[in-house]
Amino acid sequence: MEAALAKALALLASYGPGFVVAAIFVVLYLMERKKSEQMAEKLTELSVASIRADLEHTRAYESLEKVFNSAIQALAHRR
Repeated sequence: MEAALAKALALLASYGPGFVVAAIFVVLYLMERKKSEQMAEKLTELSVASIRADLEHTRAYESLEKVFNSAIQALAHRR
């Protein structure tokens, strides 16, 4: 791998230093893009988990609201 990389860099250097710099930037860009895609996947997973938690939280409050409404109605009918 290192030998192939050295050979590729030597070939690019024969065209001029701009090609070497361009190759380095392309490699860095691809590495950063891959990292960004991984971060986007993690953010998507966190978003989905957050939405699920919010739905469960809402359902819990709805059931508590029904219980409290039933209790209020029962107390109102006692009077």
